[in-house]
Amino acid sequence: MSYNEKLMHVWNEPDGEQVMGINFFNETQSHSISTIVYSEVNQLYFAISTDFKLHMFNEHLMWVGWLPLKVRLVHFAYFYEKKSTLITAGIDGCYMFKININSKYEPKQALNLDPSGKFFFPEIGPKTKLEKMPLWVKGLKVMESLDFIFTWSQLKSCFNGLDGKLKYRYNQLTSPEDLITDVIVNEEYKYFLTSTHSGMIIVWKLQRKKQKVHTFNFHFKSVTSLTAIPGQPTLFVSASNDNTIRISSIDKFVELYNFILPAGVTNIHLLSESIFACFYKD
Repeated sequence: MSYNEKLMHVWNEPDGEQVMGINFFNETQSHSISTIVYSEVNQLYFAISTDFKLHMFNEHLMWVGWLPLKVRLVHFAYFYEKKSTLITAGIDGCYMFKININSKYEPKQALNLDPSGKFFFPEIGPKTKLEKMPLWVKGLKVMESLDFIFTWSQLKSCFNGLDGKLKYRYNQLTSPEDLITDVIVNEEYKYFLTSTHSGMIIVWKLQRKKQKVHTFNFHFKSVTSLTAIPGQPTLFVSASNDNTIRISSIDKFVELYNFILPAGVTNIHLLSESIFACFYKD
């Protein structure tokens, strides 16, 4: 799935062919998309619009309904399947919403027997604010295996449990002239890493008291994306506007590989231990 403000597309991963696409405004008469998440259990795409609505599309990108979302501009979202909970983050902070899907048919049946959502009755519970999360959130990630929801703003990062309760909160993780661009957690070493606009990647102890462990300085422009490598707990990947993707060791604190691309990389996503997809401005 890919999207911009007005369009949604589904692609076939093996060959990169577009499977389907829609114009978001034509389908919903709503404002532009701010973010989209997918629920595997419900087989639904949840698209949050800039006019505070939660739109729902089935796997054929047919619009089946919407719910009011009483928070201002949401930039990030995650659907927690186990509790059927939508987690959002944006300019108002971080919130959780219980989503109940009532339908006459099971999700696979509904695709064929109720494609327009005539017998589809979604409900949304009251919003629950996560403790101590910052306003003007710049990023949101969820690690269900560690019971973590974590967000960051320009200088701060906050770690909460999936119940919304605060676990760790850190201030001044970079200088006031700089800003945090991404955060990842290393489960093996109980570290978390923050990347910055200036190009630094800082390793911190994941504990109540803030403690810096190491600083990587090999990027010379903004680090745009960090990601862990599945099955390789000592390694992580970083992408930057300096036109490089680098693989580094969190065990020995050294750079291992350096890939040079034609332009600055804006995001990176691992498809497997050895294959990654990257987005860059041509």
